Amino acid sequence: MITIATDRIGKALAFEFVSKGLNLVLVGRNPSKLEVTSREIRKAIEEVEVKSIVIDLAKCRGEELVDLIDKEK
Repeated sequence: MITIATDRIGKALAFEFVSKGLNLVLVGRNPSKLEVTSREIRKAIEEVEVKSIVIDLAKCRGEELVDLIDKEK
């Protein structure tokens, strides 16, 4: 799971992880930015699985995030 995955360090980490064949769960507040980043990653490396979760981590409880990740499985 990579948080703030649509900008700078988070996005760079996402690309680094998928270059090693790791599947990702991207987390961020902006659905359109998450979609663009997911699309860019899938286009660059088609063999990985990329899921996106739109949530503001400053306003959620840990259980809420776990529930959203479980729903994505």
